Amino acid sequence: MAAKNSKSTTSRSAPVAAVASAKAPAKAASPKAAEKKPAEKKPAEKPAVAVQAKAAEVKPAPAKTISRGELEKRVREEAYRRAAARNFRNGTPVSDWLAAERAVLGQLAADGVTVV
Repeated sequence: MAAKNSKSTTSRSAPVAAVASAKAPAKAASPKAAEKKPAEKKPAEKPAVAVQAKAAEVKPAPAKTISRGELEKRVREEAYRRAAARNFRNGTPVSDWLAAERAVLGQLAADGVTVV
């Protein structure tokens, strides 16, 4: 029976040694795996940098401005269109002018145009 026990312990000790040797390379692989993770993050960071570079290249359009004379011309034309639309009846030139001025200034503000 002593022979059976020695075989049993030998067979048991061999798998334990195999498990121990299998775990040792796994520990060595862990630092390599940790080294690979930053390498994987670098490609992910590069597109973000490229997007930021593109965003930096896009410059806002210069502010648009028009003169007071151009504003008056646009208001005058709009007031005439309003009066013509109602066949020049049932209204006053002042009400047409004020309504046209509100409409033109509102459109210019929406377009980001300032009057100089």
